[in-house]
Amino acid sequence: NWVRWLQQAMPYWAAAPFVLLFVGLVLARTVGTGKTWSERFWSSIPLMNRISFDQDCAGMSELLARLVQQEVPRQEAVPLAAWATGNDEVVKAVQGLNEASGRTDEKVDAVLPPFLHWVLTSELEPEELQNALHVAADTYRFRSNRRVALLRGTLPIVACVVFAGGMTLVYGVTVFLPVVQMLYEMR
Repeated sequence: NWVRWLQQAMPYWAAAPFVLLFVGLVLARTVGTGKTWSERFWSSIPLMNRISFDQDCAGMSELLARLVQQEVPRQEAVPLAAWATGNDEVVKAVQGLNEASGRTDEKVDAVLPPFLHWVLTSELEPEELQNALHVAADTYRFRSNRRVALLRGTLPIVACVVFAGGMTLVYGVTVFLPVVQMLYEMR
């Protein structure tokens, strides 16, 4: 009797473990982050946080290079470029920089990439600073594009394996349950 119920309800309960797994993964990674639901969703995909962070670093470097070119004072240009990224971690890291000594606390070092940290804390001439910022922007943009290409190649394969494997499992259970029922009735 319960086997017939399982067969009839197969389309509904077979998808439930996959939906619950996906919802659980998204919630586990995003609860209490203070982000909007779309930010939480996109940040739950592997590599998306790093891609977004590299794009933010590239944008900050490009904007800072333009501000240096326009002779905006460095003390105003760096926080303005960080604020323009919209990334709170970058803004806090830049606020934590102590340009007088060129040192930061360990938390700031962990947020900013080493090359960008060096460019921001070094005492380069405006022309050299502008060139270094363009190199930093190109570096972080290239790194982001490389990660996007990796994600573009692997995400469809992983999704196909997960969903196709899940459907194969559902099909196997659907075929196997009547066989088990038949053997049970033959006993």
